[in-house]
Amino acid sequence: GNTPLHIAVKSEYMQVIETLLEHNADVDSTNQWNRTPLHFSAEQGNEIITEMLLNKGANVNAKQDGLTPLYKAIEGNHINVVQVLLEHGAHLDCIFINKLT
Repeated sequence: GNTPLHIAVKSEYMQVIETLLEHNADVDSTNQWNRTPLHFSAEQGNEIITEMLLNKGANVNAKQDGLTPLYKAIEGNHINVVQVLLEHGAHLDCIFINKLT
């Protein structure tokens, strides 16, 4: 399931996020769908939370079924989040993963 950090990020509870990060919450924890808190913040277009997670060491290229936070931000047309992710080293080649089986 979702960790407290996942829930706080999804709900955009800034003070809770700050408190959890101050107490070393795992920024790269995954839920049952392999989503990290960074996937949520990128998908929601929250630039501030995205920056907070990245500054605490979140994996900018974490994959959820082949999709990175950058893909989620582009999909949602969240240009400010796209810029933040790129500044933190997001790989452009991770965007267009085609899952052929």
